[in-house]
Amino acid sequence: MTVLLYTITPSLGLIRNYIKYKRVTFSLYFRTYLVYYFINLLSKFLGYIPNIYEVLIYERWFFFIGKSLISLYKNDYNRKREKYKIKYGLNYEKKIKFSDKNRYDIYDVIKENDKENDKDNEIN
Repeated sequence: MTVLLYTITPSLGLIRNYIKYKRVTFSLYFRTYLVYYFINLLSKFLGYIPNIYEVLIYERWFFFIGKSLISLYKNDYNRKREKYKIKYGLNYEKKIKFSDKNRYDIYDVIKENDKENDKDNEIN
């Protein structure tokens, strides 16, 4: 049963990558097992023996945090912003800078944005 639980996540990831990218990358497949091994090794070194579900959760957390940090470092949001505008039809609001000379009341800003959005919707 333990072996089956350890193989579900990497196998589903392999299938998903094949469906999405039309290629099979075994290095990604075996990378998950390597992380499982290091989580178990680190846990035993610290004097704690986690159950299988904890190892699976820690592995997901590890990759989630790792990928988030890489995305933050690469500035993916700003690099892919135009792609997301086209792909998902996103409409990014204009940024209004507040300064001492030109102070806006927050309600005026909301009204201006609503007027601009109404004009955009009338055009479309």
